[in-house]
Amino acid sequence: MSRGADRSDPGQSGQGEKFAASRELEVADLVAQGLANREIAERLVVATRTDDSHIEHILARLGVTSRTQIAAWTSRRDHPH
Repeated sequence: MSRGADRSDPGQSGQGEKFAASRELEVADLVAQGLANREIAERLVVATRTDDSHIEHILARLGVTSRTQIAAWTSRRDHPH
């Protein structure tokens, strides 16, 4: 999916909220790659707490509770139907 494309997803919870923060999309992609929070923070050159906040926001936006669910959402977003 291109950077400027709409990256909303109704998800399992029926939410259609868009990701306005491209950094959160980047974090979601890194979560899907299996990186730990510390590894993501190092790669993005941010504090681990900043990365933790991004992940909390992603979980809340998607209405999910696990990193595995973030990875599944990322897969659906990148490979619709």
